[in-house]
Amino acid sequence: MYFAVPAYLQREEPATKRNKRPASPASGRTACPKKQRRERSYQEWFSEVKEKFGGGENQRGCSKDTRAKRKLQLVGVPLLRRRQGSYGSCFKTVSPRTQEELVIKTFSRDKLPELVKEATSLSKLQLPGVQRLVGVCVETRQLITPFAGVTLKDYMLNKAPSFADAVSVHLQMCRTLQRMHRQGYTHNDIKADNVCVSTQSGKPVATVIDVGLARPVGTKGLLSQAIPDTDKFPWIAPEILKKTHRCCEASDAFGLAYLLQGLGLLSCPSSCRRARSILIKWVVQARRRDPAERPPLAAVIQMLRALHREAAATRPAGSR
Repeated sequence: MYFAVPAYLQREEPATKRNKRPASPASGRTACPKKQRRERSYQEWFSEVKEKFGGGENQRGCSKDTRAKRKLQLVGVPLLRRRQGSYGSCFKTVSPRTQEELVIKTFSRDKLPELVKEATSLSKLQLPGVQRLVGVCVETRQLITPFAGVTLKDYMLNKAPSFADAVSVHLQMCRTLQRMHRQGYTHNDIKADNVCVSTQSGKPVATVIDVGLARPVGTKGLLSQAIPDTDKFPWIAPEILKKTHRCCEASDAFGLAYLLQGLGLLSCPSSCRRARSILIKWVVQARRRDPAERPPLAAVIQMLRALHREAAATRPAGSR
């Protein structure tokens, strides 16, 4: 009876042949067959590992997620697990634990840097009057904030507020912007859709939202490329669109003037004509192209405070 000799007992090649280095391509000779077998084995192993753990785009995507999580953790942003952040595709929802009304802002898969920027800015701007950050779910690209009410545009057009309440909302908004400036940030995207109004104890409460373009004072080049057509975004300061100057308090003054001009706040009652004329003068100056020629935000706050006192004093009996 004959038995096959195991491979490990078979006669090995001489050491001189076994350790022979593969010839260089210039010599015209082929490389060592054993070396080629090891190379093929490694390639097969690498392919299996890649397939098992998800290579290619998925692997790079996971790396981006990890870097984003670390960056958010460094600034103290609460991170939510995937199951906690998956509230569905609705824009507004209710927390199952606290019954608090929440807003889910979902970013597209390729907008992870924008999500990180907005969450980072929000975490540094947890000030009175600024949208509060609940948390971020990186995997689902979702940013969670409390529901702050209807937009300022809807409030002015559909809620029919009294003139005193309308002035109060704009005064709160200006004070919030002033707090942001003292914190070293500018909003750079002030418009009626980025201010929300809720009612608490019968009084309006304004909240500034959407700080996606908020940057530290002195930042230049907020946009990826310059936009020469300033009429396309009339509420954004031209120095930001054209990338000619650094963002500053005057940049927010430009957007605020556009907002005051467009929502009818300048149509004051007859008893407030004097305050109205002063406010119109500020709006005209704040809409100047040169940021150095725009008036400070403190001036309009002083005007709105005086206008609110006059409006509250002349409020008809029985009105809100």
